[in-house]
Amino acid sequence: MAEIRLKLNPKNTGHLLACYGVFEIAHQLKPDGSVMAHFCREDTEFVITGSGHDLPGVLEALRKAELPVDEQTEAISLQLPGRSDPLVLNWWVADNSLKTWAGQQQIGKIVPLLKRALGDYQDDRSPAEIFDWGVRLRDDKGEAVAATAFNTRLSRLTSIDIGFSMNDQGLKPVVYPAVEFFALVGIQRFRPSWDETLKQWVCFTWSEPLPILIASLTDERLWFVKRRMYAFPIKFRDEGERYKALGQSQVVE
Repeated sequence: MAEIRLKLNPKNTGHLLACYGVFEIAHQLKPDGSVMAHFCREDTEFVITGSGHDLPGVLEALRKAELPVDEQTEAISLQLPGRSDPLVLNWWVADNSLKTWAGQQQIGKIVPLLKRALGDYQDDRSPAEIFDWGVRLRDDKGEAVAATAFNTRLSRLTSIDIGFSMNDQGLKPVVYPAVEFFALVGIQRFRPSWDETLKQWVCFTWSEPLPILIASLTDERLWFVKRRMYAFPIKFRDEGERYKALGQSQVVE
């Protein structure tokens, strides 16, 4: 039976969000409620069953998908093969708190490049390690492109930390397409919430196989499920506080 297994670092917020995104795509490919997912091995592995696809199958479906963009709102419609209705990605339109791109960065141009990179995925690693696959993202002109900053590896490359702005110097860090693309997708349904006590954003993992409609609930209605809360900050990548990145996640005991 086909299943999807992903290795992750739960301290990397982008990995957590990307797991949600792969779950979402698997659900969209078979939206009958039979697709289940859960975290295991102390949240270092994410398992999806019931979709009839392995990870290469999901990547192939993405390669064939259409990706029209609303130029006014930058909302993105992901039209997967065999689906009559698109998956609309627009969480940043109503609330841009978790929006990490700014200035000259245009999400409507970045996401198709991430999707294209995933379609060309070739690596010596197993598919389970796709979150550790990094590339230099380039546009049709061959110019390097800075992607979104959901992967917390990038949050350690702020101008404050390294002493200068990579954007101002024209330097583009390695991009991890699977983390950036799937995290963007995952936030649409599994949106982290602000915790006023912690003064940080929080998201959850769960240890029992659940369908997506239940797994995405974040309130007391999931009292019967063993969950773990992770909290993370938003960091600024430059002294002008124009560009944001997600900080590392920590377990909330």
